Amino acid sequence: MRRAGAGTAQDFGPVGADSDYRWSSQTVNPTNAQPGDIIQFRNFTIDTRTDRSDASWETRNEARPHHTAVVVSNDGAGNLTILEQNVQIGGSSGQRQRTVRQNQIPTASGTRREGASTITVQVRGTMVVYRPVPRPARSR
Repeated sequence: MRRAGAGTAQDFGPVGADSDYRWSSQTVNPTNAQPGDIIQFRNFTIDTRTDRSDASWETRNEARPHHTAVVVSNDGAGNLTILEQNVQIGGSSGQRQRTVRQNQIPTASGTRREGASTITVQVRGTMVVYRPVPRPARSR
């Protein structure tokens, strides 16, 4: 962010272990997110249930308790592709992924059909999308 001349969280508010980082003075609706936007999550969870035509089902849980990510693309239909690390897959007791990964996430709850399967997504928590702005001038 600094190399690009954009402000960082330190320029817009407190930064600490439990701070809600602000990455800009400009926020945007997640449906309008663009590549390079910064997402700050707080207590954000994604619960996905896939029901198959043979009556079997599968669940998946992802948690982003206090987390930051970068938007790679806005894929439409409420989905964003993001770059992130330290993602917790499998709820509060799940394994944390320490490497930088590219993931697609939904921005809202909903149900859709894929072939013979019904996929229900429940999104909870806070997701704030910041549009980077030039670094604020420092007062002397």
